[in-house]
Amino acid sequence: MRRWIIPAVVVVGLVALAASAKWWLPPLLVFVGANTDLIQGLTDLVQLVLWAGAGVVFVVGIWRRTNKTGSEGGPRYEATRGGSVSVAQDRSVIVGEEGLAVVGSTVGGT
Repeated sequence: MRRWIIPAVVVVGLVALAASAKWWLPPLLVFVGANTDLIQGLTDLVQLVLWAGAGVVFVVGIWRRTNKTGSEGGPRYEATRGGSVSVAQDRSVIVGEEGLAVVGSTVGGT
């Protein structure tokens, strides 16, 4: 779709709401006036749910970060060059005294 279709639909919708406000706004204001305590309670409940959700997202983010940076975070790859063995994480490249070794075979990883 073209970029202008969604903004155009939003503008048309807002114009329609503004043009028809004399029919839907008075009943809405009467409802709000009669149910302010209910609306306030619902607002407080939604706010508590949002705070709890933010806390859960924060804890899960920290948990994932600590597990990702651990030594067992991913598959290990081994490269043998000149009789010595080097172990790398996540398809790394090992640079040693004897040159460059591109890691290619999996060792004990998933």
